[in-house]
Amino acid sequence: MNRLTRIGVATALTAASVLAFSQAGPPNPEAQAKAAIEARQGLFKLINQQNAPIGGMNRPNAPAPDLAVVAAMRHASR
Repeated sequence: MNRLTRIGVATALTAASVLAFSQAGPPNPEAQAKAAIEARQGLFKLINQQNAPIGGMNRPNAPAPDLAVVAAMRHASR
């Protein structure tokens, strides 16, 4: 599953949970805020997982990235 598909799935799940909260009764601002925070944090975790193998390229003292992992990610995202 490529990165955009994963982000799309995460966004759809978040939208479904927000819709479920709104169907339960009057909108609860705290529940909506919590759902928005969880969705944002989930997306950032996904982005972090996708970029972790190449993160060392931007840090001066980090080890070099595993090129096999980077190549596999590149081909998986197509």
